[in-house]
Amino acid sequence: SVPAQLTSGQEQINAGWQELSEKEQERAAMALAGKYNTVAFISGNIDIISDGENVLKIDGGDSRMRKVSGTGCMLSALCALFAAVAYLSHVSAAGDSSKIPIAETTDNKTETGINESKYNRKHGLSEKYFYTAYSAGKVWKETAKNTGVSTDIKSVGKGSIGTYHSLLFDELEGIIGKGI
Repeated sequence: SVPAQLTSGQEQINAGWQELSEKEQERAAMALAGKYNTVAFISGNIDIISDGENVLKIDGGDSRMRKVSGTGCMLSALCALFAAVAYLSHVSAAGDSSKIPIAETTDNKTETGINESKYNRKHGLSEKYFYTAYSAGKVWKETAKNTGVSTDIKSVGKGSIGTYHSLLFDELEGIIGKGI
């Protein structure tokens, strides 16, 4: 995935991308999450996750992820998958899901975002979403690390990016298939 970047219009075009410091990433994640009442996830060498008040960090992975198109998209999909599972397991534990009207899950007239939904606040889903994003990030970093090892073994230490790319999704499928 692409490292967290700071861009400023024409300067970006002329000077290229400037990588944010870890502290700047934290502040950006907290500001975004707070402003939009959601969970912000900034991926890079160290992933930063914030709900606007709290910050979690994930280290690890493999540097080759930056060279593979779609890894950020896959991480986003994993976060969505984990959040959906958290929501569905929550609804299942609450009993018959038909008893929870869709209108209660969001109230666009007065509030927006996962942290401000009346249903989410009442039932503690905001915190679950924060930790599910962290869990998805941990799975993705572990997948990247394991793929790097497999690539180096199969490529006798030369680890081509094509081999890494194809093995990355095989590794994730294996991890997800085990039920995490």
